[in-house]
Amino acid sequence: MQVNLFRTMYCCPVMQEQQQGHIVNVSSVAGRTASAGVGAYNASKWGVGTFSEMLRQELCKSGVRVTVVEPGWVNTPLYDEIASGAMQEQISRWQEGIGEPLSPEDVAGAIGFALSQPQRVNVNEILLRPTGQVN
Repeated sequence: MQVNLFRTMYCCPVMQEQQQGHIVNVSSVAGRTASAGVGAYNASKWGVGTFSEMLRQELCKSGVRVTVVEPGWVNTPLYDEIASGAMQEQISRWQEGIGEPLSPEDVAGAIGFALSQPQRVNVNEILLRPTGQVN
């Protein structure tokens, strides 16, 4: 909660006076589902999505755009750093069922797409998953 949700809330810059800007928050597909054993993670990512929508509503008249990006499985070193052996085994099983995960560049491309839109366009949400990811 501290890293995923509260840091997002604390770090959100105030751009209202500038009458422009674009806030991009990164959530997760896990914020749209619930899975046994990772409820706190699900809740924190759901909170990021909800906070982003609230922020969008509050800032939309100011010219500040807000986008939340919700990637599925992304190949990052995070999974290698998880200490629990049981959790590492579960993650390995999940990854086997997905096939090729997203790359960080895939997520960056989605963010670039949102940022490249004209000022009159606000891409509110981007949900992207590896082709083989079911949920």
